[in-house]
Amino acid sequence: MVVFGFPLKRRIISLMTPFLKKPAKQKVYDLILVRGAPGAGKTTLGKRLRAHFPQGITIEVDSFKSMVNLLDWNDTTQYHHILEAVAMTCRSYLDNGYAPVIIIDTLSAETLGDFMAILQKFPPEPSCLIITLVCDPDVLELRIKGRKNGFSLIEPSLAINDDMRKYRVFDEFLVDTTTSSPDDVLALVLARI
Repeated sequence: MVVFGFPLKRRIISLMTPFLKKPAKQKVYDLILVRGAPGAGKTTLGKRLRAHFPQGITIEVDSFKSMVNLLDWNDTTQYHHILEAVAMTCRSYLDNGYAPVIIIDTLSAETLGDFMAILQKFPPEPSCLIITLVCDPDVLELRIKGRKNGFSLIEPSLAINDDMRKYRVFDEFLVDTTTSSPDDVLALVLARI
């Protein structure tokens, strides 16, 4: 299956293997990863989190994708290069005292593993909270159909959402946004942080 032009491998990446050596257990995280299907509420949550972390940085991976003049959605090497650029940018901001760095992308379990491996090349290892947003498929479809801009392909979005539910990652904070308002989702996330 191909999602966003990238082959989606239906394999489980040792779902209980941590991406980091130890899950973060402190008050403030260095890194907050917000992942989920298009329409699940990632961008909305990211915008709302910004107000609560004035010393932080928010990185939408889509902005890095848009920097590539001729983006080939089927080229996984190109996507890996984008993840490297995001990781280096993330590390630079952390090294300069900005925290948390909030990263927003679909980040399947596989690409999340790749991203964390890239980030670990740049010590010290950041404390990390992974927030996974999921939604009921019917509600997700309605949200996508109602979009004026942004990603609007329904089938790939539903496939990603389904994978987020099936293939859980270690120590993630799973939030179902189906019946929750953006304020409710924000409150849940802030309570976890």
